[in-house]
Amino acid sequence: MRRLVPLAVGALAVTGLAAPPAVAGPPDRFEVPIAITFPDFENGFVVLANTTREAVCTEEQVAFEEAVLAWEEEYLEDFLAWIEAGNDPADFPGEQPPEPSGGVDGDALLSVQQKTTGQGAIVERVSGRDLGIEIWQLDEGAPGIGPCLDSQSETLLGTGTADVWAKDNDLFGSGTRGNAFGNDLRASLVSPDGESFKYFSRFRLNDRCHVPDDGPPACLIDTYTVR
Repeated sequence: MRRLVPLAVGALAVTGLAAPPAVAGPPDRFEVPIAITFPDFENGFVVLANTTREAVCTEEQVAFEEAVLAWEEEYLEDFLAWIEAGNDPADFPGEQPPEPSGGVDGDALLSVQQKTTGQGAIVERVSGRDLGIEIWQLDEGAPGIGPCLDSQSETLLGTGTADVWAKDNDLFGSGTRGNAFGNDLRASLVSPDGESFKYFSRFRLNDRCHVPDDGPPACLIDTYTVR
């Protein structure tokens, strides 16, 4: 399911941060330089917010995406069957490529608020305003592995500024409540030809909503709009 994430393949929970102690009290507030990237297959976009393609697509990142693509071609079907059989993904014998060390920091700091409930669930809110954003063309036949291989033609479609918001009411999966989470991105951009356009992305999901056998969860909202 898509979430906006610190530079990772796919969607804004602040993953990678240690879970605070499960003690109810005043909210913790801090700031984190999060780089955000995700593909929009509906409109043919590769979206990079609070960072740039130049900063993201280092030799190390490109090599990682190529290694992931090679791994999927060799192991993906076996890996999915392994999980479906109830096995621990970490025990799968086909070793997955290690992620690049360090990652990429965002250009600006995003505001984060985390509050622990009396039952130990961590409710998180993340927001950022006037972040730089680039939208690149999602190449035909792009593998969906990461922003670099997905935009190898290096066709820039627009630059501008974006606001982002995200919320997760059980960040680390305490199991004490239904996990509802989602995010929004709203951007104003200008194409290389000088044409202005707006871009909106919205994602919502609750892990306790009905999931039919032949379709996505009934409560899933996953939209991308260009105006």
